[in-house]
Amino acid sequence: MTEEETKKEETEEVKQVSNPTIDAANAAAKRTEEAAAKLQVQLDRQEAIESQRILGGGSEAGSAVEKKEQTAKEYAEKVMSGGLNDRN
Repeated sequence: MTEEETKKEETEEVKQVSNPTIDAANAAAKRTEEAAAKLQVQLDRQEAIESQRILGGGSEAGSAVEKKEQTAKEYAEKVMSGGLNDRN
């Protein structure tokens, strides 16, 4: 046998040998790649939605107006300056 034939036979034997650990690692790598591809699709969708939200503008209509609570000092100053009337 020539040296090339010997190498070829050795590589064929290596390919035929099945190691459960290697098979499990290959399966895990394949699942990880598939999950990464799905995640990328979801991130692209989320990015498109967020950009539409930002660029689309928005209105404050329908949102609750936050009322500022007055401190005792602010209330006293308002009363003393005549800022309160009977209609409010």
